[in-house]
Order: sequence, then C-alpha cells, then structure tokens
Amino acid sequence: MLNHTGFAQIDKDETQLYQWTDSIIGQKNTGIYNGFVYTEKHRMINEKHKFFKDLNFVFGEVVYDDKPYTKVWMKYDIFEDQLILKHSFSPTDPSIILDKSRIESFSLFGHQFNNLSFTTQKGISIEGFFETLLKTDSLQLLKKYKKRIRSKTNENNRYYEFNDNNMYVLIKDNQHIIIKNPKKLTKQFSEYRRLIDEIELDSEKEKNKDYDDYLVAIFSSIAKETIIPLDSGR
Repeated sequence: MLNHTGFAQIDKDETQLYQWTDSIIGQKNTGIYNGFVYTEKHRMINEKHKFFKDLNFVFGEVVYDDKPYTKVWMKYDIFEDQLILKHSFSPTDPSIILDKSRIESFSLFGHQFNNLSFTTQKGISIEGFFETLLKTDSLQLLKKYKKRIRSKTNENNRYYEFNDNNMYVLIKDNQHIIIKNPKKLTKQFSEYRRLIDEIELDSEKEKNKDYDDYLVAIFSSIAKETIIPLDSGR
C-alpha cells in the first residue's frame, strides 16, 4: 500500500500565485518555479492514484518558455493534466503547478510528452499533453493519458481511486482521428480488417496484452500499406 505524502491543505479558492526569488531557492533560473501553489484535493491510499507511474516526485526534464530544464523534481497529474514541480523534498517547500500554456514538452520515466492542441475530423477540439507512440512518414499515433475517478469509503474515511481511461489519436492525411475502441479496430478501420485480424490473432497468444504495443504494431503495418486511403468516417 502506498502512503500519500501530501502537503498542507489549502482551499482551491485560496490558491495564490507563489514566486520564489533567487535568494530563496539558490539558483539563477527561477522562472520555472513561478506558478500556483499546488494543493492536493484527493486522498489516495493505494496504487490506483492519479499520477503518471509514481505519486512521488522524481527527476524529469521540461521545456518551459522555450528553455530546457533538466533534473527537476516533478510529477505529472494525469487526472488534472498538469505538471507539478518541487524544488526539494523539504516539507516547508510548496509544490508548484506550472503554467500549462508555457510548457512545450516534458520527459518523465523515459516518456516524452508534448503540449498539443488540434481539432479532430469530427470538429472536436482537444488539447493537453500527448505521448507520441509512433511516427512515420505517413502517420502518427498519439496517446493521451487519462484517468477516471471513483470515490470510495474505508472505515468511514473517504478516499479516491483512479483507473485508466486513455485516449488514442491517429494523425493521417492531415486528419486527427480519435480511435474509438482500441479493442475493436476492425469496426472503425474495416478496410484493414485482414491485416488487423492477423495481428490480433498473434496478440491473443500473449497473456498480458499491451495495447500500446498492439496499436503500434497495427499502425506500423498500416503505414507500410499502399492500398486505399484510410477512411474512418464510416
């Protein structure tokens, strides 16, 4: 069981802009540590937390205001889609929410995230942090990490669990296409049924199917195909 190491609770409405000076944090580039004080709103007691990989701060990298920062203590709140920084593990140091609009990209646990915004072929506007799972000359496959929240009680105490609710987006022919159901690709991309069925048959032999790897295998093969253009609007 994981123990959540939270900080002083501050009401969301009382969150204020917090700025550190050079004399306080002891380094020249303070811009990255300017932001809103982070307040944890959810009590989490197990591995079903809302953060990417780990609920603790770890070293990562971020490009902020066109400047790269390395070895920064950070964690990615998937549920809120926000990046949280901390200058040190001192309990007196507040955690800071970076201004999302000024983040170009960040890297955590070897995963690269880019801050993107686009409109899908169905006219849906989407923005946030995406990981590129596949990039070829003809298409790209993006993953948007998302979490679904669930309130639970334990001995009269309320806590929260978060389950994966990830979204995948295919970019092809200058269109952004939301993959409706990674488990049933043939319904959306019927023109590639034979290819998908073949890969699906192989993946069924695996006890623990990784849908990221599965989708990469599918669309890597599609990228090599020269048949009719992809049309998922059916």
